[in-house]
Amino acid sequence: MSYLIFSDSHGTYKSMKAVIDRTPDKIDGVIFLGDVYSDIENIEEAYPLLSVYAVAGNCDFGLKFLSPIYQERMIDIDGVRVLILHGHMQSVKSGTIELEAYARRKDADVVLYGHTHERDNRYIGSGKKPLYVFNPGSVSRPRDGEPSFGVLTVKNGQVLLSHGNVYIR
Repeated sequence: MSYLIFSDSHGTYKSMKAVIDRTPDKIDGVIFLGDVYSDIENIEEAYPLLSVYAVAGNCDFGLKFLSPIYQERMIDIDGVRVLILHGHMQSVKSGTIELEAYARRKDADVVLYGHTHERDNRYIGSGKKPLYVFNPGSVSRPRDGEPSFGVLTVKNGQVLLSHGNVYIR
């Protein structure tokens, strides 16, 4: 199973659409990590056959976003527990120690987060069980280079996470 991962679109859903259009038959779905939830709603409307998992970010306003289902989700992909959240509640701009501890308390195998607008891809093998920590960067306003996205592939319980650039050179 392969999923595109987007975060921090801030009103530029067309960048997400451009990536999806390059890979329509190679992905099973999309994971959105927040900041302008209406962008992922536009993607859901444009691609009704794609599975979409989404959470809200600190820039998503409205009463519905106060519901816990919009704050974080645990999804199971081929037996791998993937925790998705924006990261602002775990203070990720100050580092990921709190995020990692939170993901371990939730018994996640993978934690996907946004908020920093910077790419992150780490495997932490220490502790009771390994943990993958991943941030796709920002699809619209990166703080560390070009607009980016992520790809999560899970096959037979094995995890592969990678980054891609939104714009092709």
